Amino acid sequence: MAGGIAAGIYTTNGPEACKYISEHSQAKVVVLEGVKQLEKYYSIAKDLPNLKALVMYGPDSVPADVKDKVSVPVYSFEDFLKLGDTTSDSYLQARIDAQKVNEVTTLIYTSGTTGPPKAVMITHDNATWTSRAQLSTMPKVLTNDDHIISYLPLSHIAAQMLDMYCPLLSGTQCWFAQPDALRGSLGTTLKEVRPTVFFGVPRVWEKIYDKMQIVAKSSTGVKKMISTWAKGKAANHWENHQYGGSMKSPFMIGLATKLLGKVRDALGLDRVSQTARTLACQSEYENITCHSPVSPFCTYFSALLAMFLLLPLRSRF
Repeated sequence: MAGGIAAGIYTTNGPEACKYISEHSQAKVVVLEGVKQLEKYYSIAKDLPNLKALVMYGPDSVPADVKDKVSVPVYSFEDFLKLGDTTSDSYLQARIDAQKVNEVTTLIYTSGTTGPPKAVMITHDNATWTSRAQLSTMPKVLTNDDHIISYLPLSHIAAQMLDMYCPLLSGTQCWFAQPDALRGSLGTTLKEVRPTVFFGVPRVWEKIYDKMQIVAKSSTGVKKMISTWAKGKAANHWENHQYGGSMKSPFMIGLATKLLGKVRDALGLDRVSQTARTLACQSEYENITCHSPVSPFCTYFSALLAMFLLLPLRSRF
């Protein structure tokens, strides 16, 4: 609202990486969680000429001796908000009105695999257009009755798009997972929330798949025979329904889907109407999907869940 440009830093970044992004983005205010993240700036704040303040949120209290360790003011989140008490609504509205749709709203820093991280400039109209395009690919209109889980770093554009911009446009309820989501607690959150939309990166699907394989190996006899039959039917169905497929469903797919429903129930995915593994863009010419590499098990994995996974598609462009 105030017209600032946001840039994200991963919580796993060390002091030097924090310094690079803070310096490169010319950050005036750095907002961080807890003393652990604050301590990273003790040694680098003096080398950041644009830095005006550090703001710490979370259960930790600002250390009493912080003035001796860092060269700029350090505020708790509550105290930082109080700085705006004397700002008039008209001044804030003037800031809002001065913003232009083609101006940068956020910087997304790349992983830096080919050198220092690059700052990708995302404009206001880029964010809003892409959000609407993403929502248009959903099999149904998302509303306030829908639920999504946020567990990926919000410094990544995928998380910002699906956890922030799309819910703001659609009213979808966004649930924030625990910090250790990717280390194991995501499974518990899935069962508690039972999302209606779930976005997963390859690492997540692989972890779920591995656990399901362990359970599958424990099945024997008639139970194993029935589950193998159901997974085969579902695999054939979803493979046919990939881009360019026959769009045909095998005989008794309804029964197979019902049998595999217990798997979705156990995972907390029973309310998911579409499992979005990637960001997809629908055009009148072609379905275009871009993502990181994924192992070939995905088609078979979609059979285990008896639901659609967006898989790699070839594009003419």
